[in-house]
Amino acid sequence: MAETASLELACDTCGSRWPLQPLLFGCPACAEAGCTSSLHVRYPASRIIAETTRAVSHTSQWDFAPLLPVPEPTVRTTLGEGWTPLVQAERLAAEADARVLVKLETCNPIGAFKDRLNAVSVSAARQFGYQRVLCTTTGNHGVSLAAYAAVARLDCLVVCQPDVEPIAVQQMRLHGARVAVIGGPPAGVRSYLARLVRDEGYWPSVRNHPRPYANPFGLEGYKTIAYEIWLQLECRIPDAVFVPAGGRGLSGRHRAWLSRPDRSQSCRCDTAAGRLPAGGGGAPGSGEECRSYVSGTCFGGDVCRHLGARGIDWRSCAPSTRRHGSGYRGFGGADHPGRSATGCGRSVRRTGVRRRRGRPPRAGGAGSY
Repeated sequence: MAETASLELACDTCGSRWPLQPLLFGCPACAEAGCTSSLHVRYPASRIIAETTRAVSHTSQWDFAPLLPVPEPTVRTTLGEGWTPLVQAERLAAEADARVLVKLETCNPIGAFKDRLNAVSVSAARQFGYQRVLCTTTGNHGVSLAAYAAVARLDCLVVCQPDVEPIAVQQMRLHGARVAVIGGPPAGVRSYLARLVRDEGYWPSVRNHPRPYANPFGLEGYKTIAYEIWLQLECRIPDAVFVPAGGRGLSGRHRAWLSRPDRSQSCRCDTAAGRLPAGGGGAPGSGEECRSYVSGTCFGGDVCRHLGARGIDWRSCAPSTRRHGSGYRGFGGADHPGRSATGCGRSVRRTGVRRRRGRPPRAGGAGSY
């Protein structure tokens, strides 16, 4: 198919390229050299420009299908995800003296931005002929994958830690998934799941960082958040975007802003999953020098100062977020109202809230907005 031939996978480290195919253990060239590196999907430049300026139907994230790695329409799986509302956070805006908007990802079918990833991931699994999918989860991701696997009539295995909420396990099972609650060292669990991926024909719906398996397709669904923001703001980008960063969901969105070759400028980054453009006035793809949060520079401006004044420590950062960058200003993203807003690539938390061991600190409740 010509559309499939025009897409390819590229290595974030060595730049090697391959035709679109299920490479689920990172870059083969880097693996031969004894290291691991992520892959990402490359699209023709002309397609990116055309698809971010045309009229769309506002029905689902598949409005942007030419910019997603599933060229075959018959395998695209959807529950109507995407086109979530962009609403004014009036109280926070008044206090911060800035226009603050919140993208309500809880309006996705299963209630989280993970629906965007799993719609694309399950569709890609069908495209490559897989009949089984799996993931590890702390809750939302597993529920979402179970639902999309049910729509696609794929077998679904969800692996949870013992502390996962019982209601989440119940939801996964109601969608038809097999749920395995496994304790023990994470490395041992990953090794077992890697064998299922390598030898048993399972498609992993996971983040795009080889540990040792990865998935370069699902995160592409997160780009549609940026495309929607761009169109909902009448073809403008905000000064900043505040997003959850702990699970690398950030990387899909930043790729959308960087993907316009007619607008983009040079970009440096510390890791492939940690790049963000520093503002700019153009379409998705515009950006100046990318800066990492580890440089100590915060671009949150008045919004971050306002968060600090309200007792929200935006400088707090769990180890899992230390590789992520910063760069947008003034836009909020929420997976759960008041709980997953983050600033400058760093986890946001209210002071005085206990942290769960090994988990990024979370923001306060709905009153945070």
